[in-house]
Amino acid sequence: MGISTALSAALTGLRATQTSLAVTAGNIANAGTDGYTRKVVALTAIVAGGNTVGVRAAQVQRALDLTLQAQFRSMAATATYADLAATYAARLDTLFGTPGGATSLDTLFANLTTALEGLSATPESVPAQMGVVGAGQALAQQLNALTAEVQAMRSEAEEGIAQAVEAVNAALANVKDVNDRILAQSVNGVPPAALLDERDQYIAQIAQLMDVRVLNTDRSGIAIMTASGQMLFDGVASRLFFDAHGVLSPQSEWTADSSRNVGTLTVYADGQPIDLFANGAIRSGAIAAYRDLRDKVLPQAQAQLDAIAAQLALALSSEKVDGAAASSGGADGFDLDIAGLLSGNTITLDYREMPAGTARRVSFVRVDDGSVLPLPNTATADPADTVFGIDFSGGMAGVVAQIQAALGGSFAVSTTGGDVLRILDDGAAGAIDIASLSARRTVTGLAEGTVAMPFFVDTAGAPYTGSFENGSQYVGFAGRIAVNAGLAADPSTLIKYAPGIAIGDATRPIAILQRLREAAHFGADTGIGSVTTPYRGGAGDFIRQVLAFRGAAAESTAARRDTQAIAINALNERMSQTSGVNIDDEMAHLVEIQNAYAANARVMSAIREMLDMLMRM
Repeated sequence: MGISTALSAALTGLRATQTSLAVTAGNIANAGTDGYTRKVVALTAIVAGGNTVGVRAAQVQRALDLTLQAQFRSMAATATYADLAATYAARLDTLFGTPGGATSLDTLFANLTTALEGLSATPESVPAQMGVVGAGQALAQQLNALTAEVQAMRSEAEEGIAQAVEAVNAALANVKDVNDRILAQSVNGVPPAALLDERDQYIAQIAQLMDVRVLNTDRSGIAIMTASGQMLFDGVASRLFFDAHGVLSPQSEWTADSSRNVGTLTVYADGQPIDLFANGAIRSGAIAAYRDLRDKVLPQAQAQLDAIAAQLALALSSEKVDGAAASSGGADGFDLDIAGLLSGNTITLDYREMPAGTARRVSFVRVDDGSVLPLPNTATADPADTVFGIDFSGGMAGVVAQIQAALGGSFAVSTTGGDVLRILDDGAAGAIDIASLSARRTVTGLAEGTVAMPFFVDTAGAPYTGSFENGSQYVGFAGRIAVNAGLAADPSTLIKYAPGIAIGDATRPIAILQRLREAAHFGADTGIGSVTTPYRGGAGDFIRQVLAFRGAAAESTAARRDTQAIAINALNERMSQTSGVNIDDEMAHLVEIQNAYAANARVMSAIREMLDMLMRM
């Protein structure tokens, strides 16, 4: 190696150390910059004629573990979902109230039962009568207020989806812009590291909003798709569409067809719209969290309120009508007067299949609009029954025909005239044993000669029956429940349920109190119990179960959020160790660069001294 070769090698060393110095300075300057990854210079030896003649700074690379980065993106979506779920669960818990709190449902229900106990002791007391009405109004008004708050939260979730979709579209557009610059500025297939950081920042924004996978491709550098495989970016950015519906009501629900009245998320592929909610493409991140809050969590909270309101109304206004034993020839059964049944009222048939004696129950639900048929088996909360909707609009003959078709040939269904329904066995020995036939009728008047009364009513004083016309009356009833205006105007009807009843008669207050405490089945849509084993208890018991449920949900979602936070912090720490800037390490590297620079400069100085010596000779 000659002097000129040595000089050239030293010059390349100086240039390489200058490049390393610039990169190290950039690392130190960006030590606190979000999304910045530590840069390193790849040095390669310059070889000529089998000899090393210098060094070259080949390219600036990122110190990045791609596996950790993919895990972090996935965890970011999960953590965002958990955080939103915990936030809303805590809000619901606060909204429903602490057991025993002044405005909590259990306290308001207890106030009603306490007022009824007082009225039972002094039925002639006008203040006691007014106290019962007032307690009922307070309970109904709280159910109204809670419904309004739950639906406001659903509307928030709808808007949250809309804003998240706008953010995804903006981030995808930015990914395309940066990706185009990366492809244009890549040298020998090596992309500029700074632009890779910028692109990853936008991908990180998307990963918090929806769960995505990122793949490296030859054509466009990267491809971004949903976890289920729907392409969002492959050189060209897809655009997501969300048709927000604004303010939601209890009746607003998502369906996979055009009947839905809440927004859905679509993307176009080959000119055809793909519903990302319908095909389950979005499973985590903010968008999935808001969707599940809107369509599952908050509707379940509404169902809990509606179940409370429905039971309060039905417990006080529903009257059982028992059938009378009847027979014809060798067939036995019952006659039942079904006059006065309203849409939503039920007829219940209990029988045993012989010889095993297996108990069976069938519930026939009155409807006045055949378009709502068939009814689901969940139309009643009773797990033991099989439900049939019966269209009463065609008169008694149509009712008989429909019930006969539902029961089959082992029964004989007929009418004895008027509104009397007769159901007998077929007379075959040992086949069917009919145990009972009864109906639940809703009392609509305050003084019909029965202790049952429409204490709580629906909008404009309509009786609550749980009917299915014009949508289920059950859905959103908690937002409409009110104390009967006639009762509020004349609280003495709490006592006088028929002509001639003395003002000091405590029969009705005692009966109302007892009815509020009677056990009933509550639907599985409340999340308390299941379809096969629904919760059974009194209204007060169920209210306490709801409050406990909301508290447990807040605790469990908070624990899940904390677990996810620990996991993502651990990943973040590992990412920082591999990709982050450590000032101490950079300063140590800076000393190395200084030493290398000084050494190369000393080589050049030595060469100069040698040349000077030659010139003096």
